[in-house]
Amino acid sequence: MARNNGQTATLYLNANGGNITMGPNQIHPAYAYGKILENGTIVSASSNVTGVTTTSTGFIVQISGGITDTDIAVASDAQPGSTGAPVVARCQRSGSNLRIYTWNSLDNWEGRDPVSFVIYRP
Repeated sequence: MARNNGQTATLYLNANGGNITMGPNQIHPAYAYGKILENGTIVSASSNVTGVTTTSTGFIVQISGGITDTDIAVASDAQPGSTGAPVVARCQRSGSNLRIYTWNSLDNWEGRDPVSFVIYRP
């Protein structure tokens, strides 16, 4: 926790560069993350998420520097106002971009709203 004159303050870790690892397994912070609305609007994202293209089955997320086959990508689909159908989000590398597919048991593969994702780089 950072304090300044007894008040909370911003805590900077390696503000000038270098890797940050946490815990005994030396876990790195997320490489990229974001939250996307069904129309492709980025609600929030890390600074290296540069754009989103919508497709009939989900999204293609552009990430500065791209992603690799060894990156770990996880996505979830909140589907607000749904009929309760289970939703699955699948991640796949598409060139150097992240492709997110979403599926539910009623409508099959299709974009849903909102989708959140995170990419870890081991």
